Amino acid sequence: MSTRGGSVRELTALLSALRRARLEHPAHAAQLHACLLVSVGARPHPHLVLLTQLVSLYAAAGRLADALRAFCAHLPSANLHTYAVLVSALARPRPDLAFSLFSGSRRQFRPNPHVISTVLSAYAGLQPLCERGFMC
Repeated sequence: MSTRGGSVRELTALLSALRRARLEHPAHAAQLHACLLVSVGARPHPHLVLLTQLVSLYAAAGRLADALRAFCAHLPSANLHTYAVLVSALARPRPDLAFSLFSGSRRQFRPNPHVISTVLSAYAGLQPLCERGFMC
């Protein structure tokens, strides 16, 4: 399947290569997101594999807000794997967001054991935040 911005295979390979390289230049994630949006053309949502890799790419670059925005913007394309990637990425640095995402998405995604253990880990990280005066 070839599209204006390249084939799904080409974009997936590019996303994978940049993720493996640990993104020396995090701005590439935003450029790839733009390429992804161009590549979907008339389709309203990107290919599921590309969305999952894009969320993972933003997370690996430490751009959690962008990962969350990409996930929410393309939610109809998301599946449990995309959801698990995002929850896992948020669990350590932002356990409050990981728990909130889990709580708000339980009806749409039936959590698997990986997601549940990640959320439990994130929940364990909430207590120290509460002790430091964060709203809990």
